[in-house]
Amino acid sequence: MSLYHVSVPLHQVIRGTVPLFTVLVSKMIFQTRYSVSVYLSLVPVVLGVTLTTYGDYAADGIFGLLLTVFGAFLAATKTVATNGILSGNLQLKLSALDLLYQMSPLVFIQTVVCALVKGELFAAVDYVQAVSLDGPVRLLLLVGGLAVNAVLAFLLNVASFNANKKTSALAMTVAVA
Repeated sequence: MSLYHVSVPLHQVIRGTVPLFTVLVSKMIFQTRYSVSVYLSLVPVVLGVTLTTYGDYAADGIFGLLLTVFGAFLAATKTVATNGILSGNLQLKLSALDLLYQMSPLVFIQTVVCALVKGELFAAVDYVQAVSLDGPVRLLLLVGGLAVNAVLAFLLNVASFNANKKTSALAMTVAVA
């Protein structure tokens, strides 16, 4: 949602700060201590993202900027919490499949609400109706496309959660930056 309000280069620069937010959230939740070398190693990561996305840094006012920064903070919080749940630091020690099972209904509701608010659900229905194929073929393509998307998302989440469990929240956010 924030990408609608800011330019792509600005969005990437702010998303490149997720490792910094991860350090802050880890310190607040788990009192994690990092060495000076860890802090210094984050500087080239953030600067590298800034240099590679040099361009038109623009936002539709302060709302877009704050929404993007808030999204970066939430991404860091999600990664730290996921690592805590999977590794047992939060009094839970779930497997990746258990965590997916518990979170999927909430994520589904959030996705549908966001799609309704942004009008994406109605745009998708209009697109499917505009395709000049027979009704059953159109439905089969729609269901088949959604099924492939669901399987790929499931596999990506399992791989991501297992990697998060075996490394750390900071390593995951640096890898994505």
